[in-house]
Amino acid sequence: PEAADKAEHRNILFNEAEVGEKLTHANVIRIFKVSRSPTTPHFIMEFFPSGSLRLRLQAKDTAFIKEHARRIFKEMATGLAYMNAMGYVHRDVKPD
Repeated sequence: PEAADKAEHRNILFNEAEVGEKLTHANVIRIFKVSRSPTTPHFIMEFFPSGSLRLRLQAKDTAFIKEHARRIFKEMATGLAYMNAMGYVHRDVKPD
Protein backbone atom coordinates (compact mmCIF):
# COMPACT_ATOMS: atom_id res chain seq x y z
CA PRO A 1 0.00 0.00 0.00
CA GLU A 2 2.84 2.43 0.76
CA ALA A 3 3.95 2.27 -2.90
CA ALA A 4 0.47 2.14 -4.47
CA ASP A 5 0.70 5.72 -5.70
CA LYS A 6 4.21 5.35 -7.15
CA ALA A 7 3.99 4.92 -10.93
CA GLU A 8 7.28 3.01 -11.18
CA HIS A 9 6.20 0.41 -8.61
CA ARG A 10 2.78 0.03 -10.20
CA ASN A 11 4.34 -0.46 -13.63
CA ILE A 12 6.66 -3.17 -12.31
CA LEU A 13 3.79 -4.96 -10.53
CA PHE A 14 1.46 -4.84 -13.53
CA ASN A 15 4.18 -5.87 -15.98
CA GLU A 16 4.98 -8.90 -13.79
CA ALA A 17 1.29 -9.76 -13.60
CA GLU A 18 0.78 -9.43 -17.37
CA VAL A 19 3.71 -11.74 -18.07
CA GLY A 20 2.45 -14.22 -15.48
CA GLU A 21 -1.01 -14.28 -17.01
CA LYS A 22 0.51 -15.33 -20.37
CA LEU A 23 2.53 -18.25 -19.00
CA THR A 24 0.98 -21.70 -18.70
CA HIS A 25 3.35 -24.40 -17.49
CA ALA A 26 3.24 -26.98 -14.72
CA ASN A 27 6.35 -25.48 -13.11
CA VAL A 28 5.29 -21.82 -13.24
CA ILE A 29 2.77 -20.54 -10.71
CA ARG A 30 -0.25 -19.05 -12.50
CA ILE A 31 -1.61 -15.56 -12.03
CA PHE A 32 -5.39 -15.58 -12.18
CA LYS A 33 -6.50 -12.02 -11.57
CA VAL A 34 -4.98 -8.55 -11.50
CA SER A 35 -6.42 -5.67 -9.49
CA ARG A 36 -5.33 -2.20 -10.57
CA SER A 37 -6.87 -0.62 -7.49
CA PRO A 38 -5.46 2.87 -6.85
CA THR A 39 -4.96 2.07 -3.14
CA THR A 40 -4.21 -1.67 -3.03
CA PRO A 41 -3.00 -2.96 -6.39
CA HIS A 42 -2.34 -6.70 -6.36
CA PHE A 43 -2.64 -9.94 -8.25
CA ILE A 44 -4.08 -13.29 -7.24
CA MET A 45 -1.81 -16.27 -7.77
CA GLU A 46 -2.23 -20.03 -7.79
CA PHE A 47 -1.90 -21.69 -4.38
CA PHE A 48 1.31 -23.67 -4.07
CA PRO A 49 0.54 -26.52 -1.61
CA SER A 50 4.15 -27.53 -0.94
CA GLY A 51 4.88 -24.25 0.77
CA SER A 52 8.07 -22.27 0.81
CA LEU A 53 11.51 -23.79 0.36
CA ARG A 54 12.77 -20.79 2.31
CA LEU A 55 10.94 -21.97 5.44
CA ARG A 56 12.41 -25.46 5.03
CA LEU A 57 15.91 -23.97 4.72
CA GLN A 58 15.42 -21.70 7.74
CA ALA A 59 14.15 -24.63 9.79
CA LYS A 60 17.20 -26.64 8.69
CA ASP A 61 14.89 -29.42 7.46
CA THR A 62 17.81 -31.32 5.96
CA ALA A 63 15.88 -34.58 5.53
CA PHE A 64 13.32 -32.86 3.28
CA ILE A 65 16.00 -30.98 1.38
CA LYS A 66 18.11 -34.10 0.75
CA GLU A 67 15.08 -36.07 -0.37
CA HIS A 68 13.58 -33.43 -2.67
CA ALA A 69 16.43 -31.13 -3.80
CA ARG A 70 17.04 -32.85 -7.15
CA ARG A 71 13.33 -32.75 -8.11
CA ILE A 72 12.89 -29.16 -6.88
CA PHE A 73 15.83 -27.89 -8.89
CA LYS A 74 14.84 -29.88 -11.99
CA GLU A 75 11.30 -28.50 -11.89
CA MET A 76 12.57 -24.98 -11.21
CA ALA A 77 15.01 -25.21 -14.14
CA THR A 78 12.26 -26.55 -16.41
CA GLY A 79 9.97 -23.65 -15.49
CA LEU A 80 12.75 -21.11 -16.03
CA ALA A 81 13.64 -22.70 -19.39
CA TYR A 82 9.98 -22.42 -20.45
CA MET A 83 9.91 -18.75 -19.45
CA ASN A 84 13.12 -18.14 -21.40
CA ALA A 85 11.71 -19.91 -24.47
CA MET A 86 8.71 -17.58 -24.24
CA GLY A 87 11.08 -14.60 -24.31
CA TYR A 88 11.15 -13.74 -20.60
CA VAL A 89 13.91 -13.68 -18.00
CA HIS A 90 13.04 -14.19 -14.32
CA ARG A 91 15.12 -11.69 -12.37
CA ASP A 92 14.06 -12.63 -8.85
CA VAL A 93 14.55 -16.38 -8.33
CA LYS A 94 14.50 -17.17 -4.61
CA PRO A 95 13.39 -20.01 -2.32
CA ASP A 96 10.27 -18.16 -1.20
